[in-house]
Amino acid sequence: MARIEPFNRYLNDYEDWFKEHKYVYESELEAVRHFIPKDKKGIEIGIGTGRFALPFGIREGVEPSIVMRHFALHKGLEVYDGIAEKLPLADDSYDFVSPLGKTYEIMKDQNKFYRYATFYSTDEVKKLLKENCFKNIEIVQTVFGDLAAIHNIQLFKEGYGEGGFVVINAVKEID
Repeated sequence: MARIEPFNRYLNDYEDWFKEHKYVYESELEAVRHFIPKDKKGIEIGIGTGRFALPFGIREGVEPSIVMRHFALHKGLEVYDGIAEKLPLADDSYDFVSPLGKTYEIMKDQNKFYRYATFYSTDEVKKLLKENCFKNIEIVQTVFGDLAAIHNIQLFKEGYGEGGFVVINAVKEID
């Protein structure tokens, strides 16, 4: 079951983080933008308040937090109640899916949003993708260094292991 209470209770803190870390957020957007296909229908899993969906023209999402879901609905997004492990969507409904998250494993115990989250390493995600018939796996990373010291948009680069924000693109093989 999704652990959504912190997202329901601390919506303003969540939104404030993106304002306080403007260049981190914009660096993350640039890394994700690299893989967003043009003129395709997409959905974001874990749409939250729509912070990532809107800049990419994604108009639909899945979100378990009722507070964040209502916030995104007020922004004009179509948001379904659900979780990534059990999506309320028909197979092959979208051209791409954007499951976004932050990997703050080091600060996890002190972070009210990610304290109860399960984080997977990039190698674990790659393994799961391959086991589930995904191919053409591409990975980029950004957010290098201390978040408080990032005062410009950082360029993303291929690979993983250095950056704090990793974006993985893969294509599902269709039988």
